Amino acid sequence: MDEKKLPRARIRDGGKLEVEGDKHAFIQGMIRSFSIEVHDVTYHRYYEVYEEKATPSERIRGTAIIEKGDAIEVAGLAGSRTNSVPFTLRPVDKEKYYWTASIGYLPFDWEIGHDAQFYIECYVPKDAFDDLERAYSSGRVTVLTLLLDTTLWVHEFDWHTPPSGDVVGYMVPEVERQSDSPQHETGKITQLGWQEVPPLRSRPPRPPGETPKEDHPAYKLGQQLAQDTIRAAMDESGGPPPIPQKKASSWGVKLAWAVGILLAIVFVIAKQQ
Repeated sequence: MDEKKLPRARIRDGGKLEVEGDKHAFIQGMIRSFSIEVHDVTYHRYYEVYEEKATPSERIRGTAIIEKGDAIEVAGLAGSRTNSVPFTLRPVDKEKYYWTASIGYLPFDWEIGHDAQFYIECYVPKDAFDDLERAYSSGRVTVLTLLLDTTLWVHEFDWHTPPSGDVVGYMVPEVERQSDSPQHETGKITQLGWQEVPPLRSRPPRPPGETPKEDHPAYKLGQQLAQDTIRAAMDESGGPPPIPQKKASSWGVKLAWAVGILLAIVFVIAKQQ
């Protein structure tokens, strides 16, 4: 077998698929949905220009993490199993594409410059996308959640695996011929949601240099605190010093005033928070 090609596959009676080198048959239509969480969500808006006509386009992208221990793999391709897949969500205006999903695999391509990887692209009506976009733009969206019913293949023995068990969904080689990419698969979105957090609420800062007015309670309380501090300092020294010690007394009073003013400023700031 050519190392760059996937193994051969064939359909046998009953719709079961056999892949060269795998002793277990594959079937489609598993009764259990794939549950994914999309992290690192980002919003992209751009214009596509074709024949001098610009059309606005938008996407939401992220990394889809397949949950419950499940994973995705290309049948017959060692080392391809993963539970982390690049994800894209797009708005569409044709009803036949509403709530659908496209699942694919891109082999390594040194000319284009990308590694081998799976991808999941989902399509939703414009109003649903706009609802999500508004929540994202307001800073409330953290993680997307989706349930997908797909055409991915599973081993026959996984058909009745309960939700508590792990299942691998497979993309399979082209039937009756060798190729370097597996067959494309599709899906239906049965649930789309997102986790929201409340928007951050912060009090507008006071303009620089603004101080409380003299009739403001905080101003009066700060003034009283400064006076009490000075009075306490004078009481500890036995009252006002005699005139011959004016120089030392002046230093002491200045120090007391400085302490009082500092405390008053701290108090006023704390009251304004």
